[in-house]
Amino acid sequence: MRMRRANDDTMKRVRRREIGDVAPEAPHEALVSGTRNVATYFGTGKEEGTVATGMKANLLVLNANPLQDITRTIDRAGVVHNGTWHDRASLDAMLAKLRVP
Repeated sequence: MRMRRANDDTMKRVRRREIGDVAPEAPHEALVSGTRNVATYFGTGKEEGTVATGMKANLLVLNANPLQDITRTIDRAGVVHNGTWHDRASLDAMLAKLRVP
């Protein structure tokens, strides 16, 4: 079986299809499942999983509203991790260091 390396555009199309197939009509429930419910499962719901005063500042910032279309979750502007902003360019640079040639 031949394998080929996928570029970012190909992977975005695959992810968009997978995300749309999983939750095409329930974006709010999909977002809660990936945030608050995960924190609750791991027992960290009092520290993370929602945006509120006193919670850890770990956020994914998107360029578009995922409540209108859940596939917009792959259009990322950047993240806030432990209160520090990382824009898309700095995230891409970090990922490039991790890639295996």
